[in-house]
Amino acid sequence: MMMAKLFSRLALGFLLVTILTACMAAGTSTQTTAGTEVHMDSSRFSQTEITIQKGQSVTLINDDPLTPHVIANGTWENGTAKPGIEPNTPKVKDLQINGSARATLGPFNASGTFRFYCTIHPGMSLTVIVRR
Repeated sequence: MMMAKLFSRLALGFLLVTILTACMAAGTSTQTTAGTEVHMDSSRFSQTEITIQKGQSVTLINDDPLTPHVIANGTWENGTAKPGIEPNTPKVKDLQINGSARATLGPFNASGTFRFYCTIHPGMSLTVIVRR
């Protein structure tokens, strides 16, 4: 009889701990990198535009083992580099991403449209759109 009561209390305690742990995990938000990566080959971004949420960062991944990229704020217009920075943009100047490497832009803490380009590859521009 005494063992049955002890077992019942232990089982009830385990059940309560399990429920509380599940509730706390459900209320926790985790930020994933899915959808925040942009790949690069030898002379272009795999996509020219990406939309992310405020507070996220963008990971640039150089898939070419031999070609470096140098990223900065700005864009290419008709073959001419146009350095520039929009208000509230993370400042990026001469961020070198060597072959088979990666680097992070951000976090982006304000909504808006922000432009980046590779300073050594004409036409290689990326627009980051940040939503609330």
